[in-house]
Amino acid sequence: MKYKSKINLFWILGACCMLLGTYIVMRPFFMGYYGTHSSIVQFGLLSIWIMDALFVWIMLDRKFVIKEDLLEIKYGCFLHLHLRYEDIKEFHEIRRLTCLSKYAVDGVAIAFHPQNGRTGTDVIRIAPADLKRFLDHLKEKTMIA
Repeated sequence: MKYKSKINLFWILGACCMLLGTYIVMRPFFMGYYGTHSSIVQFGLLSIWIMDALFVWIMLDRKFVIKEDLLEIKYGCFLHLHLRYEDIKEFHEIRRLTCLSKYAVDGVAIAFHPQNGRTGTDVIRIAPADLKRFLDHLKEKTMIA
């Protein structure tokens, strides 16, 4: 079962400001105001804008997939976290305020055994759009009350 992430006003405004700020800073270089007609400089500056766009894509395209044997958390097509249900220690609903936003974000904090042989507990906080259904489905799979 696939669940999309909540995207609040804070993330959208932040992404727009980042892309606009990069454009404003780079525009004089592209226009040749500083004597930078070099295609290498222009290629470098264009690369920075492409990396910004990829970062925005990763942050805004988040999905949570509940599979038969694991929970998969995807950020864009690059970052994936696979949590086996037996590694999940606990999870609970959270409500937090985001800075620069008047909106509270309902989400879930998931504590799990770390991967890659580390010890202790890691926690990830996610905000599925359909939180109630996500929590019910996760409770079914993990058998945690």
